Amino acid sequence: MSLIETKKYNKKDCVNEFVRDLIQGNGVENFRKYSLNGELDKYHIRGMAWKIFMEVLPETETLEQWVETIDNLRKEYKKKAKTILKTQKFKGDPLSGMAMTNSDNSTWKTYYADNDTKKLINLDLDRTFQELEIFHQAKIKSSLADILFMWNKENLDVGYQQGMNDILAVTFLGLYPCYFKNTKKLGKDEILKISSEQISAIQNAEDIYDFFHDEDELYSDLFYCFTKLMKRGLKELFQTIKGNEKLVDYKKYELFHNQLEQDSTDDMQNPLSIRCTLIIKEKLKSIDPDLYQHFKKIGLNCGIFLQRWLKCMFDREFELKDIFIIWDAIFATPDAQNGYGLVFLDYIAISMILRIRKTLLDSDQNECFTTLFKYPTIENMAELVIFSNNLQIAVEEMISGKRSAFLDRLLGKAPVITNNKNNNIPVMQNNFSGNMSFFPEGYNSNFIQGNNDNIKENKGFFKNAFSSVGGFFSNMKQKIDKKFGQHNDNNNNNNNNYNYTNNNYNNNGVILGEINPIVNMNMNMNNMGYINNVSNMTNFNQINSLNDCSQRIENLFNKYSTYFSTEDANEYKAIIQYLNNYK
Repeated sequence: MSLIETKKYNKKDCVNEFVRDLIQGNGVENFRKYSLNGELDKYHIRGMAWKIFMEVLPETETLEQWVETIDNLRKEYKKKAKTILKTQKFKGDPLSGMAMTNSDNSTWKTYYADNDTKKLINLDLDRTFQELEIFHQAKIKSSLADILFMWNKENLDVGYQQGMNDILAVTFLGLYPCYFKNTKKLGKDEILKISSEQISAIQNAEDIYDFFHDEDELYSDLFYCFTKLMKRGLKELFQTIKGNEKLVDYKKYELFHNQLEQDSTDDMQNPLSIRCTLIIKEKLKSIDPDLYQHFKKIGLNCGIFLQRWLKCMFDREFELKDIFIIWDAIFATPDAQNGYGLVFLDYIAISMILRIRKTLLDSDQNECFTTLFKYPTIENMAELVIFSNNLQIAVEEMISGKRSAFLDRLLGKAPVITNNKNNNIPVMQNNFSGNMSFFPEGYNSNFIQGNNDNIKENKGFFKNAFSSVGGFFSNMKQKIDKKFGQHNDNNNNNNNNYNYTNNNYNNNGVILGEINPIVNMNMNMNNMGYINNVSNMTNFNQINSLNDCSQRIENLFNKYSTYFSTEDANEYKAIIQYLNNYK
């Protein structure tokens, strides 16, 4: 089998992006935006971004403070390595006297335990990404083993466990392409002498880049990235209950219900099991009750697949290039205010479930497990990240009692438009971001994307969306008739000429001629009850999509705003906002 080479970025590109984003631009804000759009890799700045996201380099610090921080951490790492990795030499017979005591402080007992851990680490590393040439290099394997052993010694409450090798390996592969040989070896003091004015000079910028991405310091930086990652919430997913020990108070992470009290089994004392329960019984149940009830009906234990997904951060489900895209977004998403770490893990998992919703609804327990453990290929992983980001925003709005336009769009619900009596501004949630083509199975994806060939299949959404809009225009039409003293509703409602204007109308007629297509569409849908003939709904010439309808409404508002009261104008604006959310 030929091994795959792990390539580094072009250094010139790395330095240019370093200057553009971190020194001259918005820095961390840009990194976060790139990550949540699945685009960080193309900017060749992952090494710096991950160190900032992991708070190895705290986001609140300046560039000069980062120089101090990373320099201190690297010195600290060398001291740790010297102390923890030194070869122990003992005098006397290991089989005699105190050497064989059961005391936890027994020198020989610790020695044997350490050797067992080192053997386990090396055994696992021998199986890690063996298709990649880089993991066959003895120096790299030895350095990764040292990092895992050092972390083990500093976290004996959990200790090293299988799976941590994969987490460290992916972290290494994320940093490695950004690190290069630093021939100048400028020290901290020399770097700090470079003023902000001088940084713009490409040579000075390269010196600073080299300081933060020195190949000889890769493993110290990797150690702290791994340590911070474990501290952000991954460590507790490897914890197991011991006796009456209480590891994590997950009660504070509940969103709506008291699910933990209902599931207080022995297994539920483990943080990983509790988190899986919260994902399904809190988040998924609130987003998609039908799918939740199906899982319950077939007796699907979601923890069986979720534990692997979460614990390994999806590194066994997708190709490496896609894992990086997912991890970028996970790291870029701040932890919840209540301390819930790596919260974006949950939303990636839920999005993966929703994406294959129809397949799961049509499957029994065994078929569901087969699909979930051999997850279908995702062609564009960035789309999953964008969807997950919007899903997180939607759930957070649900928690705060707000209506989510994103979930309305996903589930095909009509808008609810309410006026705030204090300021008369309609309350509308408009949180959908990005030009997203990814939509899960079994939802209203095709029509939402303007694919009129699929109107028939999405009749529920089509009807609901225009029912609200059409109802408003029916009301508006009556007001205009009344204002001009004309009552020609019946004639206009039966008019099948859907041109933008009608020369046979007077001023009032022009307005009605423009509003009627939308009103008639609503009436036709109500009369039919459903769309039984696609041609009936697609033969509207100008009005053939929500996008077009949104533009028409906005044009009408701008053209005839003087006819409307403040209340009517605000309702108009709300409808425009609602429909723009579906573009």
